[in-house]
Amino acid sequence: MTTLPRALGVSAVLALLVPVAACSGSVSVGGPPEIDQQALEADLLAGISGEDADQVEVSCEGPLVAEVDASTDCFAEFTVDGSRTGIRPTVITAEGEDVEYDAVVFIDGDSVAGVVQQQLRAQAEPASEVECGELLGERAATGECTVTDRAGETPVVTTVTEVNGLRVDFEFEPA
Repeated sequence: MTTLPRALGVSAVLALLVPVAACSGSVSVGGPPEIDQQALEADLLAGISGEDADQVEVSCEGPLVAEVDASTDCFAEFTVDGSRTGIRPTVITAEGEDVEYDAVVFIDGDSVAGVVQQQLRAQAEPASEVECGELLGERAATGECTVTDRAGETPVVTTVTEVNGLRVDFEFEPA
């Protein structure tokens, strides 16, 4: 089994100051009961600020259905280096054509795994494979990974230490 460094802190994805972590939006939907994908992307992008905000693109997997608790996954990508943070808008109210949503940030499992693997390499602890689940962008949120090397599998816990807009800092250690 691999010996992982204890409490190794890493920063993942975008280093922008953006008010998306606790963001909410309101869009008039007109027509079908959903927020059109392009309107949602534009609304989320409008909520991103900071000196590098003009280097961010937002893409969503689809429209946001105008029903309470409906959600969709979107991604803010920093065009300079391709790093990205997930943004999950969730409808909190839907009355007529007015839809209000909150959004939380998250790091998808592949991105978490990439950061863990990169940090292990930097510590001379290369792993042949790292698989991780999604990590919510909320302070103290935890996630799970499995690190595989020649000696076998090691379960790893990731813990968010800080969230600043789209920047999510986390550390990991053996479970």
